[in-house]
Amino acid sequence: MSDLPIAASIIIPVFNGATLIGPSVASATIAIDHCVKVLGAVPREGYEIILSDDGSTDDTLAEAHRAATVNPLVRVVGSIENRGAGPARNRGAAAARGGILFFLDADDAFLPPHVLACMGELLRHPDAGLVKTDIEVDAPLHEDWRRAIINSVVFNTAVWRHAHEAVGGFMEDPDLKVLRCEDVFYCDHLMRCFPARFVEARTVRHRVREGGAFEGQAAKFSVARSEAEDCLTEAQKAVLPGLRARHEARVAAWSDGSVA
Repeated sequence: MSDLPIAASIIIPVFNGATLIGPSVASATIAIDHCVKVLGAVPREGYEIILSDDGSTDDTLAEAHRAATVNPLVRVVGSIENRGAGPARNRGAAAARGGILFFLDADDAFLPPHVLACMGELLRHPDAGLVKTDIEVDAPLHEDWRRAIINSVVFNTAVWRHAHEAVGGFMEDPDLKVLRCEDVFYCDHLMRCFPARFVEARTVRHRVREGGAFEGQAAKFSVARSEAEDCLTEAQKAVLPGLRARHEARVAAWSDGSVA
């Protein structure tokens, strides 16, 4: 292992996604190599990719370790318990050594310019807590929704480690396994507590797949917001008010100087 300091860590949570690891790691590696080639300030060994297995029951963990044997940038963090994407990202962030954190869902992809765009923006504006980019979606996306989605997802986001730690990372609440919106609350918390930068280029791609968090809302996002129907299940509607209240309490605690 290199003794060089790590500038940036890309954290990929994965649950029962053995077939997704190869493409997601490849997209992250290509984006790192592009950044190294153009930016030049940090060598390739100054980046790492953290695969955070979330208690998978298939051969995901074995596939993650295989990826680590062929790609020196990859490290693996495992868990025997499936707790959801937020806790998996937090475990990855805790193990990561980078001063800048990226988050990539296993079924999404970084486009080659992503790491360069985010690194460059944060290095030019060190007072910012985070940077977000525009996204590509492989399904119809009405422009009414684009900015809301950009602000709410995390795979288009790079954040200084100190900002991630200051807000307490991703909210870990059992109800989030019902209403899968960890990234919504996380991004809202960050953007209410730290200055954010935006890069208008579309540097990441979301893949809509069966079982993915976006799948159930694809029809809603394809039409104007005024025409969209509520697609939450009754179980999701039941937990939403409590989650919102607990999220607001976390933000208020941070604002008061308490532990997030």
